[in-house]
Amino acid sequence: RHLTDMSALAGCAALHTLSLSKCQSLTDLSALAGCVRLHTLDLSRCGGVTDLSPLASCATLHTLNLSYCFRLSDADLPALAGCAMLHILELRGSRRGLTDVSALSLCPSLHTLNLRSCKGVEDVTALASCAALQSLDLSYI
Repeated sequence: RHLTDMSALAGCAALHTLSLSKCQSLTDLSALAGCVRLHTLDLSRCGGVTDLSPLASCATLHTLNLSYCFRLSDADLPALAGCAMLHILELRGSRRGLTDVSALSLCPSLHTLNLRSCKGVEDVTALASCAALQSLDLSYI
């Protein structure tokens, strides 16, 4: 819950699965840029996370949970375009910070997207270009 420094993970190129759920003091994800084989990442309830750009180098990232990361904004989503293998993205509970999900149309493998309770999202038209999208949760928007 009080983890703030992940620099030791920078050299973990073979890391496959990482759960940092509820590490509310965590703000800097730059160490994850070196985790090039990362497959599953849980950052749910990491309220301090605001910059997803280090994840752009995680080309094999398959599952990403950003549920209840209240500080995320529209400007953070384009970084996920670098995650070419991203299949599952959880953004539920992001409240009003996310309003524009058009950057997600750049995620060619996106299969499952949860936007439940993302109260700021009003337009999902851009998701029409997500050819692989099979499951979409828009409840409570």
